[in-house]
Amino acid sequence: MTGHGILGYSFSQSFIELFKTFMKKLCLFLAAAVVSLGALNVQANVFITEIMYNPASTTDGSSEGPIGEWVEIYNSGASSVDVSGWYLDDEDASNWDPLGAGSILLPGEVAIIATNPTEFNQAWGSGIKVFGITGRGTMANTVNTASNELLDLKDSTGTVIDAAHYKNAFEGWPAGSNGKSIYLKNISLDNDIGANWALSASGIDGAFSPSTTVEPYVMADVGSPGVVVVPEPATAVLLGFGLAGLLIARRRN
Repeated sequence: MTGHGILGYSFSQSFIELFKTFMKKLCLFLAAAVVSLGALNVQANVFITEIMYNPASTTDGSSEGPIGEWVEIYNSGASSVDVSGWYLDDEDASNWDPLGAGSILLPGEVAIIATNPTEFNQAWGSGIKVFGITGRGTMANTVNTASNELLDLKDSTGTVIDAAHYKNAFEGWPAGSNGKSIYLKNISLDNDIGANWALSASGIDGAFSPSTTVEPYVMADVGSPGVVVVPEPATAVLLGFGLAGLLIARRRN
């Protein structure tokens, strides 16, 4: 049976129906691809901005090292990101637990990944968002080693969302100091380049010490958890606890 004609050609009705089915499936596939790409773009807005790999506290003493270690992540996007099931991973055999269900990072929000969220908030401040985990890997402190710490942030499927492969005192990375975190100088910089990181110092870029010792977090530590530095023409805006508004003058190099 001859069906519709297009540009002088005639097609059977069965061919036309088959073509319609194909086009519907193609449209569904392309729509799904667009959604997937959008999701990846949203996820890509989440990255590592601070690492406390050498805390002053030595509480625990197990093969995992001090449990006062923590990592800060930031959502620079305009949409919330569900980071449930995401996890940190590195080159050693120790496994990091995934973030729990309902772990949401709001637009412009900062969060800490740590093993003791209650104690963390008691020591560092109650307004800091903390995603608590139980098992974790070991963050190396070895000096001048090219493969020091291959720290990756992965989503629930194991896809690497971000990487900050820090190298203590190597290839431009700041030399570690007991009790001081390292942080990204501002969020516009590539966080996998050592020269873009600095060692925390009290009073600089929002860095401070815990107000009290609540093991495993001690007053000798220095960091800026819950704060990221965003460059502007003359000042740096500190986004503390996910809220914009606190301004400080940034020291010029």
